[in-house]
Amino acid sequence: MKKSSLSNVKDRIKNSNAIGTLFLIVMTIVLRILSFLLPKKKQIVFSSFSGRQYSDSPRTIYELLKKDPQFKDYKMIWAFTNPDNFPEVSDQNKINIDSFWYYIVLFSSRVWISNASLERLIPVKPKKTIYINTWHGVPIKHLGPDEKNLSFIVKNWYRRVQFDLLTASGSYDMRVFKSIFSNTHNVKITGLPRNRELVILDEKQKRLKRAHLRKKYMLDPNKPVLLYAPTFREYDQSSQLNIFDEADLKHLSKKYNLLFRGHYFVGDNQPKKYFIDVSNEQNLNDLMLLSDLLVSDYSSIVFDYALLNKPIVLFCYDLEKYLNYRGVYIDPRKLGLPIFEDVSIFIEKVTTRNFELPAQFNDYFNAYFDEDLKKIKKVILKGGN
Repeated sequence: MKKSSLSNVKDRIKNSNAIGTLFLIVMTIVLRILSFLLPKKKQIVFSSFSGRQYSDSPRTIYELLKKDPQFKDYKMIWAFTNPDNFPEVSDQNKINIDSFWYYIVLFSSRVWISNASLERLIPVKPKKTIYINTWHGVPIKHLGPDEKNLSFIVKNWYRRVQFDLLTASGSYDMRVFKSIFSNTHNVKITGLPRNRELVILDEKQKRLKRAHLRKKYMLDPNKPVLLYAPTFREYDQSSQLNIFDEADLKHLSKKYNLLFRGHYFVGDNQPKKYFIDVSNEQNLNDLMLLSDLLVSDYSSIVFDYALLNKPIVLFCYDLEKYLNYRGVYIDPRKLGLPIFEDVSIFIEKVTTRNFELPAQFNDYFNAYFDEDLKKIKKVILKGGN
């Protein structure tokens, strides 16, 4: 897929230290002026994965706040890279995140809620604005200042950004976040809001949802569902299904309905044979509820999936390369999960063995979950920690 000219400009800004520095200086001046001039409205701006999706924890918070009478006076606006792709949100409640008008709306809003960078990697925030970040998962792989191959402008954002509340799922990721977001001092354990549905649904509701999803994807009712959800590799952005040959996939498909969830950074270049490509499915919870086995690698999805107490297998075909290039906070070999590096052995074991989730895996996760979002609401309503 050809990149748009806007994407090319973004890449040049992110990947060139000189251009990135100039962009940062100019935009910092502009945004500080806006910060000073624009009065604040009872308005909340939401963004998921920097405008790419209507999903994740920001969506969960948005849907709960919309029903909450304490927030009936707030206007709620979603920022998207392609607003027309999200008809679920009315035109008056969404904006193009790549427009200058977006900054006018953003810097006149009292509250910002995101799971990544909402201010487009320019760490400027008005004093009276509340910035809440839910981040998009419990990290296994290195982030921000710990990444060896990160551009200046991105590294600068991690170092300088200051959230009024950064949510964490437990003591492990709270410790990581305090290190990589060194300018943020209010990190609270709330659980990931996006996991709320996984926690509150009872078994009957889960069964009904699975039955509906099986029909939606036209799956074979006699076979379990395998969800393959690998993470992004900066050094290889081709389809991660290319690691398998056709015979592998044919053999695997005899036992499982196969779903493939590619990372949002990877373009639409996935082969469709044997796997159903669900990369564009906005609700990751649906895919986790539907599946019977998760296959991943260095992705935070393994922690989300563990809440369902269903088996997880790690397929790390490039383990040493990934450890050397990106680095990790937890060596995946120490998680207690079944892990395979060789394709043939992986195919053999996954088609002949039944797996269970090891009890010790949950040591990395915290059972506490603030399903009513009390801590998040308190920060918004009281305007502080």
